[in-house]
Amino acid sequence: SIARYSPQDAEEKTGETPRIVQPNDLISELLNIYENGLGKGDATGWPSVDKLLSIAPGQVTTITGYPNSGKSQWLDSLSINLARQGWNVVFCSLENIPIYLHAEKLAKQVVGKPVRKGQTERMTAEELIEAISKMQTWFKFIQPTAKKPNPSLDDVIGLIESEFSNNANTKKACVIDPWNELEHFRPHGISLTEDIGISLSMIRQWARQNMIHVFIVGHPAKQYRNRDNAKLPVATPDMISDSAHFWNKSDICVTVSLTDEHRSQEVDIHVQKMRFAHIGQRGVATLKFDRTTGRYHELTSVANYYDSKEVG
Repeated sequence: SIARYSPQDAEEKTGETPRIVQPNDLISELLNIYENGLGKGDATGWPSVDKLLSIAPGQVTTITGYPNSGKSQWLDSLSINLARQGWNVVFCSLENIPIYLHAEKLAKQVVGKPVRKGQTERMTAEELIEAISKMQTWFKFIQPTAKKPNPSLDDVIGLIESEFSNNANTKKACVIDPWNELEHFRPHGISLTEDIGISLSMIRQWARQNMIHVFIVGHPAKQYRNRDNAKLPVATPDMISDSAHFWNKSDICVTVSLTDEHRSQEVDIHVQKMRFAHIGQRGVATLKFDRTTGRYHELTSVANYYDSKEVG
């Protein structure tokens, strides 16, 4: 009870205590919805995916998929498409170390040509410098230290808050890729599942309060193939190691999977959970991956293909 505290302490604690809200307190918000609707978030950059998904500040998206399915690469492409619409993104990509290799992947997608020599035309030095100039305004990267190669969630959130502290009018996003590479301190007597649930609840509240879209990438636990066709089932966020809370606590859940394990240029984007109907809906769209540029493109006759896909 707040009565247990001194007047000064009680005043400080009041900001942490839930309060009662009456319908009259919501008049301005409801009239705004009446006049303008809720509106969608920003486009993903692919028309077939836009039918299912948009990106708005203050939400949490969990992305999963089996190894080599392209989930991180697709998230890089999505980040570039959002940056072109005015978003700033901070990456904590602990599997993309050293960071210049991650920057190379992003530059390749920005320009549409590889950085390194190869069998195809590569970008010029001028094109690379122009790409770096664009990325300078769009992206920041969290660099772990040699003594602490796996930063904690508190470390990451503190850096992101500091980076965005002067960007009040900018749409903001951060990427934690992957979750399991963070250092986690679990209190004694708390199970791993409970600890993840607490952490994800905190992240969701932090995202809403600071209007930051948080993308979390998680690796699914090992799954067994179907006995009849030897295929892996489509991964879901509740398959992520140690907790179903990735499904429960997220606003949006996306799985990236190869349409065919042996035809990896076609990638299915499964939107498996959508908390808010004005942001999108559940369904699946298919994109074509170009290994040379790292970009994702729509399939030919995408509208007919989309209509033929099973949705749900």
